[in-house]
Amino acid sequence: MKTLKMALCQAVLTLSVLTMLAQSNLPPLRSQHITFSQPALDPFSGLPTSAVTICLESKGEQQCFSPPTQGPAFGLNPKAKLVQLGLGKEAILYTVEASGGGSGTAIFISLLQNSSLHASSPDLENLLPKVILTEQSQYQFWSEPVISKTKLFITANYVWNHGETHFSRHRFRISSYLFEQQNGFYELRDEYITAKKYPSLDEVDRVKVLEAERSQILLRLRRQQ
Repeated sequence: MKTLKMALCQAVLTLSVLTMLAQSNLPPLRSQHITFSQPALDPFSGLPTSAVTICLESKGEQQCFSPPTQGPAFGLNPKAKLVQLGLGKEAILYTVEASGGGSGTAIFISLLQNSSLHASSPDLENLLPKVILTEQSQYQFWSEPVISKTKLFITANYVWNHGETHFSRHRFRISSYLFEQQNGFYELRDEYITAKKYPSLDEVDRVKVLEAERSQILLRLRRQQ
């Protein structure tokens, strides 16, 4: 319950973000504030029943983004930070978690920019497709100019097979997302399941799969060029 209270307190924190986003037709992220909404709570479990909405505010104007609606709701441990994507592009990496009270959690990951539809649009734009990982997962941004001028977004998420316990060794699903210049969004470019099993939370405090699979991931991406 202490961890839950800390996560909910974090949801109302206001952060300052300083950026140098060069997009002449959009309001810049420079000096905008990030705010998180306070989720509704179940009176019995104390768990969120609504998602945490993130908003960017500047000079009286506001753009917001809400995770998809589901049960349990994405209302725990919201975090936001500035990410440099390359080619002068920057975005806000927003992550938020959902839990039904058990050992497993779901993590929604979005990469947000001011809406390109209209400068005064109320909605932030998510550059990623729907990306939901578990508590046994890993994600990273990689700089690989030979493959893409913009950073790659790579995820590893455990695959629970028959006969395995929740936190035992698992194979992992590797997903590679590349930024498509034509449409301005990240798209899934490659996906595979690892040939070997890697330690999960029974053995390690943090999943480390992408480091071991890096050469295989890059080889597969290069073959697609």
